Amino acid sequence: MRRRAYSYIRSDVAGIHVQRCEMAARAWAKDHGYDLARTIIDTPDELGVRQLFALLGRNPDAVVLLPSLEHVPDAASAAVVDRRVVLLDGVGV
Repeated sequence: MRRRAYSYIRSDVAGIHVQRCEMAARAWAKDHGYDLARTIIDTPDELGVRQLFALLGRNPDAVVLLPSLEHVPDAASAAVVDRRVVLLDGVGV
């Protein structure tokens, strides 16, 4: 069974590059043998953070794919840093 990965993208940070961020996450997961179980595209209200934490609670070994650290909301910084976070090279957002 392949390990799970979740991609988390802030739409206010990615702007017009959301699709490029999604494609980079999908490619990374495929290249590294992970199952990209879900991509969460969050808004400035950060409701998606709760969804991400719920998923991580059910799958504690999953990794979180981020285009950059700018996508991590302040309220979630400590909890996300405790996880295995993969920064996607070359996305540029």
